[in-house]
Amino acid sequence: MAPLAVARLEPSPFKQRLFYTVCALGLILGCSLYLPLLFHDNWLAVEVINHSIFYDARFIYDGLIHRDIVGLIYAAIIVVPMLLSSNRHIRLFGIVLVISGLPAYFAYHYAFTSVWCFFAGIVSLYIAYSLSRVSRYQASLQ
Repeated sequence: MAPLAVARLEPSPFKQRLFYTVCALGLILGCSLYLPLLFHDNWLAVEVINHSIFYDARFIYDGLIHRDIVGLIYAAIIVVPMLLSSNRHIRLFGIVLVISGLPAYFAYHYAFTSVWCFFAGIVSLYIAYSLSRVSRYQASLQ
C-alpha cells in the first residue's frame, strides 16, 4: 500500500508510472510470499522469542533465493518510492523508515518483520504530525 500511496501523491508523471510499476511488483511478490501460507497450514508457525514475535514461515523461494535477499527486495519495494518522491515529507519519512529498519535488522534479525513493523508504527506518527500541519495550514487559508 505504501508505494500506491506515494504514487497517488506524486506530481511527476514519470515517477508516478515508476511507482505504479513498483506497486505491481510488490503485489506480485506479496502474493507469492503470503498466498501459499493460506493453503498450507503447516507453513507458518508463530512464537514469541525475547519479547518479539518470530514468524517461522516456509516460502516458495526457499532454496532458490536467500531470505535476506527476498526481504531486501520487499523492503526496497516499500521504501524506494518514498526516497524518490518529489515531496520532501515523504522522502524524510522514507529516510526515517530506513534508519529504523537498520537496528531492527541487525539487533533483531530473528524477528525483523515484527520489530520493523513496530518501528514503522512509531515512525507513522510523523505522518499524523504532517497531516495535522497541513490541516492547520488549510484552516489558516480560510
